[in-house]
Amino acid sequence: GVISVIEMDENGNWSKPATVLDTGHHLSHPFIFEWQGTLYMIPESAGNKSVDLYRCVTFPYEWKFEKAILNGIRAVDATLIEKDDLLWMFVNAAVISESLNDELHIYFTDDLFGEWKPHKKNPVKTDVESTRPAGQFFTYDGDLYRPGQDSSVRYGYGITINKVITLSEDEFIEEKVTKILPNWRPGMAGTHTINHNDGLTVMDVLTRQFKWLV
Repeated sequence: GVISVIEMDENGNWSKPATVLDTGHHLSHPFIFEWQGTLYMIPESAGNKSVDLYRCVTFPYEWKFEKAILNGIRAVDATLIEKDDLLWMFVNAAVISESLNDELHIYFTDDLFGEWKPHKKNPVKTDVESTRPAGQFFTYDGDLYRPGQDSSVRYGYGITINKVITLSEDEFIEEKVTKILPNWRPGMAGTHTINHNDGLTVMDVLTRQFKWLV
């Protein structure tokens, strides 16, 4: 897989996809964030057994590899949040089980380019309905929420919205508050990411189409 970008104009018209990152191994889930005035991206690269950091040179088309944040681990869908003067990275990883869908791990640091420490309670949560990251954190009415994938029916089936109660170096507690199931559009078979930026909310949709052989 490769990371590509498409542009949408004010009338909702889409450009053709343009490849912006091709490493020769599987890539997906490009998490983009800003740190100290610079844009960075962490794509999912579990096939390389690493969590890799890229710096934006020219947005959105040019990215430069900076470093591997983690090595020797099958970790997927890295999602970061800056809180209490620390960077927190949430990933699902196959450590205890072989599945990438049910073990939530947290790593934290005070320097993006420094040492990332594993949370002492890793995996902080084991649950196929809500752990695997499904998009960026968001706040609502002063509370912090984390979208998680619901793969209880099948991979990428739906989204669970979790409310973060406690996030510290010693503890992590969240509770499920609601779900987004693939029932809000005809023909849907799954939806597993949600993100919001500049007044635009984006979700993915999996549909199934039958092909008739003539």
